[in-house]
Formats: sequence, C-alpha cells, structure tokens
Amino acid sequence: MKKFRYIAHSERGVAAKGKLNAADRAWAVRKLQQQGLIIENLEEIRDDKAVSLPDRDLCFVYRQLSTMHGVGVTLTAALEILADSEPNPRFRGMYHTLLTSLRNGYALSEAMDEFPYTFRRSHVAMITVGETTGELTKVLNHLANLTQESVRLTTKVKAALTYPIFLLFAAFGMLVLSFVFILPQIISLIRDLHVPMPMATRVVIGLSAIWQDPKAVMMLLTAIVGATIWLRDEDHRQMLALLLERPPLAGTIVGTLVHKVALARALQLLSSMHGTGVNLANALPMAGAACGSVTLSAAFERMSKAVTRGVTLADSMHAEFGMFPSMVTAYVSVGEEAGDLTHMMKCCSDMLATEANDMLEKVPELIEPIIIVVLGVVVGFILLAVFLPLYSVLQGL
Repeated sequence: MKKFRYIAHSERGVAAKGKLNAADRAWAVRKLQQQGLIIENLEEIRDDKAVSLPDRDLCFVYRQLSTMHGVGVTLTAALEILADSEPNPRFRGMYHTLLTSLRNGYALSEAMDEFPYTFRRSHVAMITVGETTGELTKVLNHLANLTQESVRLTTKVKAALTYPIFLLFAAFGMLVLSFVFILPQIISLIRDLHVPMPMATRVVIGLSAIWQDPKAVMMLLTAIVGATIWLRDEDHRQMLALLLERPPLAGTIVGTLVHKVALARALQLLSSMHGTGVNLANALPMAGAACGSVTLSAAFERMSKAVTRGVTLADSMHAEFGMFPSMVTAYVSVGEEAGDLTHMMKCCSDMLATEANDMLEKVPELIEPIIIVVLGVVVGFILLAVFLPLYSVLQGL
C-alpha cells in the first residue's frame, strides 16, 4: 500500500488537501474522484525520506531560513540557496523535495512534516503556529536558538564523559597486553617450578589462555561488532537508556544526570511551544518524545491526558511521584496562578541545566578515582596470582 498527498477542490470550489493510502496512483485518483474532488496535485509520499540531520546542521538551517525570510527572501528562494550550497547529496535532495512541496502549494510545516527523522513533531507544530500567526521568522529564529542550546548541552555531556571513557579503554588495553604478551612468559616459568597453584593463579592462567585462543578472540570481536550494530537501532538505544532510568542505576550520579538533562530539555521545549501558542495538551507528548527519556515520555503522555481532563499542569506533575523535583512543581504552580507559565517553565529549564552543568564538572573527578581503584584491584590480583607460587618455592628452600 502506497501513501499519496493531494491538493484538490470540490465542484463548488471548496479547497481540500490531505493524505490517503492506495495501491497505486490510478487507484488514488479514483478514490478522490469518488469523493467528488477535482485533483490539482497528487504525489506519492516515498519512504526514502528518513534523512537524519544532525542538530548542529538543523540549527544552521533554521538560522538561515529565519535570516533570509526576515529580510524579505521567499522560502522557495531561501531553500534554493541552501540546496545549491549543500555538498551532501542526501541533504540536497531533501531541500529539493521541500522546494517541490512549496511550489505545489503546501506550507513549510506540511513539507517538513514529510521528514519526521529530520524535523521533530514539536518543531513542525511551532512552525505551523508561526505560519498561522504571521510570525514565522520569529519562530524559526527561536528554533535555531533552541537547537543551539541542545547542541551545547550535548557537547558538554560528551566532553565530560570523554576522559573517563579514555581511561577505561586505556586500562582495558593494558590488561589485554599483559594477558597476551607478559603473563604467558611468567606462567611458563611458574609451571616449570612444579609447585601447587593457588586458585588466583589458576584463574589468571585461564584468562590468559582465553586471550591466546583465536576462536575466543574472534567470538569477542563478533560480540563487539554485534553490539555496535544493535546500538545503531533507535529502539535498542532507548532500551539501554531505560536501564539508567530504573533502580539501581537511577539513583547513581549518571542516572541522576541523565534525568536532569532530559527534564531540562523537555521543559525548555515545552516552554518554547507554549510561548508560540501550541496547545499545552498537544505540546506535552511532543516535548516528552523529544527529550530522549522513555520514562519522561510516558509521564508526559499521562500528563497530557490529565490536562485534557482539566487538571492543572502542576497537579499532573505532582501525580508523577518522584519524576519532577518539588521546586519545579512549585515554579509551575506559581506560573499557572500568575498567568506566566511560559516564563516559569523556562526558569525551571535553566535551573535544571545549571545543576546538570555542575554535575558534569564533577563527573570526571568522581569517576577517575573509581576507575583507578578498580584497576588497582585487578593489577593487585594479577600480582598476587603470580607471586603466590613463587612464595611457595621460597618457603621450600
């Protein structure tokens, strides 16, 4: 079954546009004609639109569109400029597809909605509001700032974790080298002594034998490649992220940091959408889906349903026990009472981002001693396994 997008009008001249499923183009034409519509444009929605644009590049797109649209350049002309200056053929094809949609009479938000892996639903909703209110330039500029802040936060997280990860790989590499090149010679000497081997020595000999077995090494490499391929899937990454949001990892510094970053991102996006006029009940699930947290996404879905029933946002947050800090709930409650919810949610986002930045600065200081202690224990165990048989020989002299 194929998907088609159409622009048409009735015999009375009433405009109509939308999407429909059909086996082929001819069947789509018949379905529209049966509805009494006169087709102006009909195009197939292809499945090759899974273009993933990095946030840094997405910020550039929003900034350029905002700047050019603000000085009077039409959206079609702005997209032509972006397409001509884009070296990546996939992204250039995306720009040309957006251009085609605009020339066929679709709005920018409708054209962007065909690229769900590039333009988030929350961004498309804000652009729709900007088109309706005539403030598209302001909304695009706001999206550029919003994406830029997200890039900065992500960069800080990666920078904070780079050094600990480097230490882990360095320690692992040293252990592998010792098991492959150094320990086999020492183990050969110990075996020539013909002395009883303690349990620690037998464990080290077994580990060394594994690393010298080509089949075992091949299995390990296969497992690493398989894990890498497994993690490339978005659903699998969400499963892994969910482990950090559940006990016992949720209470660790890493779990707390992940939650704060996700909550800050969600509240920042929620504040932006609410400020541009997106309905709160509609904005909540989109903000939850974009924050990167499975647990928060489910909570925002439940809050959306509660808000639809007439429950205040603060009360819906309070019902999600342990999900939102008490200060956040208090700020939101004050914002609702004062009629300044957008500003208070932005304050909450800034407060959580500041706390996350403080934690990011402490992460290397906390993780580095743990890695050193673990490495020291492992090295001490290896030395103990090597020297215990030698000690037995010395005692027998």
